[in-house]
Parts: sequence; C-alpha cells; structure tokens
Amino acid sequence: MALSTESIDWLFERLLATYGTDFTRMYSGLSIAAVKSAWAHELQAQPLDAIAWALDNLPERPMNAIAFKNLCRRAPGPVFQALPLPKPEPKRVAAELGRLGQVRAAALATNAGGDPKSWADRLQAKMSFGHRPTLAVRNWLKELRES
Repeated sequence: MALSTESIDWLFERLLATYGTDFTRMYSGLSIAAVKSAWAHELQAQPLDAIAWALDNLPERPMNAIAFKNLCRRAPGPVFQALPLPKPEPKRVAAELGRLGQVRAAALATNAGGDPKSWADRLQAKMSFGHRPTLAVRNWLKELRES
C-alpha cells in the first residue's frame, strides 16, 4: 500500500520539526519531490502503526529513508487479546464426570482385593518384552522392589 502524498508531507513536517535544519541539510541540492517519492517507495509496505511507532522512537540524529524503514521494522507486533473461555455446558460436564467415574470404578475393580502395587508388576512384565521406561521410572521400580 503506497503512502498518500498527504501522509508523506505530514511525515516530512514531523521530521523537520524534530530535526530542523539537520534534516533538510541531508537533502540539500536534491528535488524535494524526488526525495519524498523515494521515502514513499521505501515505506510503501510498512503498516501505519509501525510508522507511528517509529516516529515515537526517533533517534537523536536524522536518518535517511532506509534507516527509517528499518526503524519501522523494529516496531512491536499487534497485541491480541484472548477470547473469553466458553461457558461449560452443565449437561456435558455431568456426562464427562460420569464417564470419569466409570473409569475410576473400573480401575478400582482391577485392583480389588489385590496388590495396590500391581501396576509395577504389569510394568515389569512390559519391560521383559523390551519396553524401556525412563531412567526415573526404572529407579522408582527398583526402590519399590527394595521396600
């Protein structure tokens, strides 16, 4: 998106007001229309909020169009706000909690009257068939056997 002539004129007024003759001296002997055209070309892909950020963060000394474009590129990206979390549907929550209750009941039934450490036996059996748990799990099993 090309910047309008009015936008470039406003930008130059702002830079002139900030830097004074140091800014105009950079372009002495050049056609101001050609200079503004070069700035418009360099800044054509820059979002307006990045240009505004660059104007709020100008360095102490005046810069050319390419340096100003690079300053625009350092502008922080847009900040997005997260959408609010959806409200839970009571029927669905109740259904999921019911399913969890069934899973818990099945797990308790598996160990009913048995050894509460039977999970370790199952893991040990898997290891005998080549399953390789992490070192932390192997150490945990070793401690469990020793206790």
